[in-house]
Amino acid sequence: DGRVEDCLIHNNTSTCSIITLGTGYVAHDASMSRCIVTNNTRSGTVYGMVRMVNAVRIDNCYIADNDVQYGGTLSADPQSLIYNCTLGDCKHITNNSLPFGCGQVQGLCGNFYNCAFLVEPNYNANLEFHLVNCASVAPFDATKGKAGSTAAGTKVMTLAEMDFLDAARTIGEGSGLIDNGTVYEGVAEMLDLAGNPRVKGAGVDMGCFE
Repeated sequence: DGRVEDCLIHNNTSTCSIITLGTGYVAHDASMSRCIVTNNTRSGTVYGMVRMVNAVRIDNCYIADNDVQYGGTLSADPQSLIYNCTLGDCKHITNNSLPFGCGQVQGLCGNFYNCAFLVEPNYNANLEFHLVNCASVAPFDATKGKAGSTAAGTKVMTLAEMDFLDAARTIGEGSGLIDNGTVYEGVAEMLDLAGNPRVKGAGVDMGCFE
């Protein structure tokens, strides 16, 4: 258990996940906040670049532009909580990795709030997911996940509509991500990836920057 905060995890090479939050079969207090995980290479054949085990949380993180052989951006258990993150856009060592893998067997899994997906998620019928006010370049299809999966208030946006200003994914004043998120418990106390107050203007923005 423990907290990983305000970190740059960059240019590492591993045969397993670059970072694993939580272990075993019980709930944990482990969390990762305001971290950038980019340009890492993972060559193993299980799990994703970041692994979340048993009810851990990540928030206001940017996880993208990594080289992954299998598992994609994120491997999450169904109890995992993912708040205001920008996710996806993996490069691939081989062709056996799909663009965005979330879950141990290449499928969307976990509970996502106000996240921005840079590429189309993939699904597994055995994994349950819940999306609340997320944005993606392709439509979410809750029927492709395990029964009970939901995608409430999700929005389709092109990368142009998300209006990223730079490689760090800061957003322009015309971004469709602005004020389109949902308020969740604790959001008023959170900081975005740049250390700014999470709630600014008429509402919460989607993605890792407010």
